[in-house]
Amino acid sequence: MESNETTQINASAAKEYITGKFRAEGDFEFIGADALDEIVAQLVATDDKYMQDNGIYDGGVYDEDEAYELLLACLRGKFPQYAMYAMRLTEDYMDFAEEYLASIDAIEWE
Repeated sequence: MESNETTQINASAAKEYITGKFRAEGDFEFIGADALDEIVAQLVATDDKYMQDNGIYDGGVYDEDEAYELLLACLRGKFPQYAMYAMRLTEDYMDFAEEYLASIDAIEWE
C-alpha cells in the first residue's frame, strides 16, 4: 500500500481509534486500560517513525513485513510481560491501523 503524499497521521486520533478497536474486540481485557493505552501509544509512535524514516508520507511504499518486525521488536522490548501475546497484538494493531488510515483516506492500494 502507498500513502497519499500529504496525509500524515494524527497520533492522538490514531491512538484513540486503535485503542477503541482493541477494547471492542475484547481479546486483551486482561491487559489493564493504562497498559493498553501505553502499548498502543508506543506502537503508533513506532509506526509513525517507520513511515517518516522510510518516506511513506512522501508517497513511498509501506513494507508490511518490515513494519511488522519493527513493531514486534518494539513490543517485546518495551513490554516483556506481554511477550507471549506480542505477535497477536502486533497483527491486530496493523489491522486496526490500516482501518484507521483507510477511514481518513490516507492510503492507496497498488
